[in-house]
Amino acid sequence: MVRLAALFRLRRTHGRDALRARFDHFTHLLSMDNRTLELIAGAEESLGGEYLFDKQYLCTLESDLAEAVLSTIRDLAAMSDNRYPGLAVAWEQIRARVRSSLGCDAGSHDDRLVIGLEQIRSEHADTVGEKSARLGEIAHRVGLRVPPGFAITARACQMLLDDRRLASRLHAVDGHDPEVASRDLVEAILELPPPRAVVVAIRRALAAFDRGTRFSVRSSAIGEDREHSFAGQFDTRLNVASKGVVRAWQEVVASLFSPRAIDYRRRLGMPHRQASMAVACLTMVPAEASGVIYTMNPADPDDPTMLVTAAYGLGVTVVEGTGSADTFRVSRTQIPRVMHTNVVSKLQMVAPADAGGVATVDVAPARRTSPALTAQQVVALASAALQIERHMKCPQDIEWAMTPDRELQILQARPLRLTRPPARLAEAVSAVLRERPMLLDGAGTVACRGVGAGPVSIVASDADGKTFQPGHVLVTKYATPRLAPLVPIASAVVTEVGAITGHMATVAREFRIPTLVGVAGATTRLRPGMEVTVDANDAAIYEGRVEALLQYEVLEGRSCTESPEFQALRRALHHIAPLSLTDPDAPDFVPEACRTYHDIIRFAHERALDELARLDEVRLRDCPKWVHRLELDVPLDLRVIDLGGALVRDALPARITPDMIASEPLRLLLRGVMTPGVWATSAADMDLEGFMASATRGTAMMLPGAVPVPRNVAIASAHYVNVNLRVGYHFNVIDAYLGDGPESSRIVFRFIGGVTDVTRRTRRARVLAAILLHHDFQVEQKGELVIARLGGVPRSLVEDRLSMLGRLVGFTRQLDIFLRADNVVEVMVDRFLKGQFEPVLEGVRGDQGMADTINVLVLDDETTVCQRLKDHLEARGMSVETYLDSRTAISRLTERQFHVVVTDLKMSGPTGLDVLVAVKQYSLPTEVIIITGYRSIEALRGAEAVGAFGFLDKPFRLEDLEAMVKQAAKKAKRWLPEHRTRETL
Repeated sequence: MVRLAALFRLRRTHGRDALRARFDHFTHLLSMDNRTLELIAGAEESLGGEYLFDKQYLCTLESDLAEAVLSTIRDLAAMSDNRYPGLAVAWEQIRARVRSSLGCDAGSHDDRLVIGLEQIRSEHADTVGEKSARLGEIAHRVGLRVPPGFAITARACQMLLDDRRLASRLHAVDGHDPEVASRDLVEAILELPPPRAVVVAIRRALAAFDRGTRFSVRSSAIGEDREHSFAGQFDTRLNVASKGVVRAWQEVVASLFSPRAIDYRRRLGMPHRQASMAVACLTMVPAEASGVIYTMNPADPDDPTMLVTAAYGLGVTVVEGTGSADTFRVSRTQIPRVMHTNVVSKLQMVAPADAGGVATVDVAPARRTSPALTAQQVVALASAALQIERHMKCPQDIEWAMTPDRELQILQARPLRLTRPPARLAEAVSAVLRERPMLLDGAGTVACRGVGAGPVSIVASDADGKTFQPGHVLVTKYATPRLAPLVPIASAVVTEVGAITGHMATVAREFRIPTLVGVAGATTRLRPGMEVTVDANDAAIYEGRVEALLQYEVLEGRSCTESPEFQALRRALHHIAPLSLTDPDAPDFVPEACRTYHDIIRFAHERALDELARLDEVRLRDCPKWVHRLELDVPLDLRVIDLGGALVRDALPARITPDMIASEPLRLLLRGVMTPGVWATSAADMDLEGFMASATRGTAMMLPGAVPVPRNVAIASAHYVNVNLRVGYHFNVIDAYLGDGPESSRIVFRFIGGVTDVTRRTRRARVLAAILLHHDFQVEQKGELVIARLGGVPRSLVEDRLSMLGRLVGFTRQLDIFLRADNVVEVMVDRFLKGQFEPVLEGVRGDQGMADTINVLVLDDETTVCQRLKDHLEARGMSVETYLDSRTAISRLTERQFHVVVTDLKMSGPTGLDVLVAVKQYSLPTEVIIITGYRSIEALRGAEAVGAFGFLDKPFRLEDLEAMVKQAAKKAKRWLPEHRTRETL
């Protein structure tokens, strides 16, 4: 990676040229970002089974992707003075994995001998076999429990079979009787010492488990359960101790040449020397019950039920068909129902033996005629099976186990081979669809093919996302990357706005979730909770759950080709397409966390926007001839620096007018600023506390990202603007870009500062945060600091929000002067949303809900005093809270509005005087009455100076206190003026 140091030295001396160069790199970065997403989308579409491609396509794809991603890295490095060197390192590592997966390097392949199950996905089938690959897929993309473990790869098998002592026997397999050939070859394999490298790799993997862990060592041959099942032809070793795993692996590899396997390959015309065995090594499940579930009836695919067989203990007898088992027929509905149960007498079961292996034992007489599964367990199993079927896109034959604590674990899943094709299914589906109400036809663009059904969940905010339920249809207005974590658990995704090249669409294709983007009216036509079926093959949405269509999709859906090129592309996409970096503010949003090309471009896109807004190293005084003073009808002294295309013509006077602005984002922002009524100019009625706070407030903090110059500055091009506004003690930064891509437009808004005390400044920040949240921004508020982002949405929305920000800056300019109570925050938010931009407060009091009730907080370290005061005042209709601890009381004052505080003067911890000071510091419309049995002249003067309402010396009459409380409450309720108030400049 070349460091462009010369460019950045130039930036420090020639401000405008440096800014233009930075912007040029930014626009090129966005084009490469879009190019990468287009390549990823095309590659994922190729996995749909409709495209034919060869190795040359794969190598060209690899080259194009690598160059596009590298270009984004170079542009970001140029913009940031190579602030993120780890990005280039990540790119090199990812490219090496992609090239290895695609076989673009001569002899490239996966040399690992052992791979942990947590690293395995379906694209690793050529390395670990279909059985292990599917378990990894089920665990990490479907989200179901599978036994922990690891896979011993086909490479380890090859090392064993490459031993020269086996060469003659392997060659002789074709010419001998299967029984004879098998006996000689299996004996020879088992006599060989296992390769030392394999032994070391297995022992290293075993070290991650407790010494007493027992394992199931199962065949996962390459090609098993793919085009051909090889069912029951290879060995499995159950309940194996750690020290026996290597030997069990060797025995399973040897079963690659069992008589049945040799005969099977002969009949299929498969060369024996090309046979390869990977092995799954999984922890033994302490099964209370085990069995098999077929997601369709193999004898009658038209039958809308699933078939479950279950027995006590391990499922050996169920799989082999050698023992009795209960059977259940279960509906294929969203919430499965048990339709029929057949419970048989189960006299024996298979269980792990203490010395290893398994043993057949008697079932306790009391359990023999009881069902092996409860109805609830059957429903849970059926629901999990449907999840697997939807993800795998075909009917499934699934082995499972239920632990004593009722935890379901999936042991194996493979395609269910049907005995005959479904009869007249296509005609039946057409007939059903003609009768079914269609909610949306021609519904947007297909981002990921498939059919999904479930209740509608409309997600409009992060809070909605936290309550999203698995299996629901995710409906949202914008296909933003922040919703990516919800996609894998959705049955389907529908967005009003989005593109097939968007980040969320890429995630949908990774997890095979049916997705439609650009569906106009989706959030209004689809109501929360209503059941719908999303047909992402024909871009239609139907009312209700269309079981016939769901079944047809599974039975007649496009089966993915299993060609070597297809498998290579699927492996490579594991290092290209997944997106894990979704939150730019998360601590792990760093170059070192990038695991895929998608992660890299996501990181580069977000940090490029940040770098574009970094102006602290730019010397604006070096570009005076490019600085123009903008004359506005509002009192805002704004300078515009033209990066190119910001103004209507090249040669302009030093003073310009709004009609000369060509920069789209700046023009939209100014339109909002100049909205009638936004920029009020009459004086505000500032109360004494507000005046004192503003008079004593020091120099306002400089907002991160703000230009260190005294004037208001807008740095703009045709499609970009960075506006730094200092209005009074407020600092606003608005950084916006309007791009051509589906997700390339963005706004970042930052605010800090204020003219009054910290409580009112915080309230002002709350007003800003509430308004921004209402307008689709992601908002972070920390005290008086507000940072809001809007991205991943259509350009038209960003344009609208720019005008809104212009109005917001004017509306909230010195709003904190009026925020004398918490309830005013909601009033101001409501006024802005209604278009009432002048922050007037007609009839608004400190707490409108307390006009009649007097709220009193009593603080005294003696329980008797608190209780007597509470009883007396509540008997007079007042609302009273009592506290013995002053710290707790002070905290409570920030949570609820009290008219009066009655407090002892001298207490342990904070004193009554401290409570009084806290009330004044928080600018609460609250009066404080001090009661004391010991009053020093110093304490008296201190309380009077701070502003206590009055004093009562103990002992005192309760009636006297009652009268004083009523007087204090009356004053507190007048704390906010009743006449109209208007903000000041």
